[in-house]
Amino acid sequence: MLKLENILEEWTKDCNIDEARLSSEIVGIPKLHAKYIRHLNDHKLASIKAKIDYDKLKNLLTEYYNGNLDKETLDELGWEQFDLKLMKSGVERYINSDERLNKLLYKKSYHDQVVSTCEQILNELKNRTWQLKTVVDYNKFLSGS
Repeated sequence: MLKLENILEEWTKDCNIDEARLSSEIVGIPKLHAKYIRHLNDHKLASIKAKIDYDKLKNLLTEYYNGNLDKETLDELGWEQFDLKLMKSGVERYINSDERLNKLLYKKSYHDQVVSTCEQILNELKNRTWQLKTVVDYNKFLSGS
C-alpha cells in the first residue's frame, strides 16, 4: 500500500498532459483511473480496519480504567491492574490521552486523508476527458478545421 507522499509524487507525474500525444492521453485515462481507484480502495479498507481496532481498544481501555478486566485478560495483554478509582470523566480523560489509542486514531485519520486525496485525483481524472476535448477543439480552431 502506497503512502500519501508516494501517491502525490505519482500524481505529480501523471497529471501532466503531453499535448503532442493527445490520443494516447485520452486512451490512458482508464489506466490512471484504475491505478488511483486501487489506492482509494486500499486506504478505505485500511481506514475501516483502523476504526475497528480503535473501537476494540477503546472498549478494552474503558474496562481497564474502570477496573473491570480480570487477571487472565490483563496477563494476556501484558498490562498491570489499574488501581485508581475514577469517575466517568476521569476514565474518558485517561482514554483520550492513551498513546496506543491515539496511534490508532492517527492511523485512521491518515488513511482518511489518503482517501480524500485519491477522491480528488479521481475527480480530476473525470474532468480530464473534457479538458482534452477542449484542447483538441482549440487546436482544430487554430488550424482552421
